[in-house]
Amino acid sequence: MSPRADALNALGRYDLARTHCREALVLHQQIGNRHGEAATWDSLGTVHQRRGNHVEACDAFQRAATICREVGDRAEGTRR
Repeated sequence: MSPRADALNALGRYDLARTHCREALVLHQQIGNRHGEAATWDSLGTVHQRRGNHVEACDAFQRAATICREVGDRAEGTRR
């Protein structure tokens, strides 16, 4: 997970956490950092989950799991 998004989530600052995650996703995708992209999708899933947006949370967690499977990161991909 993203430490900054985790901290913002803990503070209940979900809008800022979501913004941070979306910005981080763009950066991870631009540089091809698939592990970072998966971790950020996981963080975004947590943001949605805490806001009660369960459909969006499931989608984000599924995206994280899919990337983890693609890069062979079994531990992260099976976390949820």
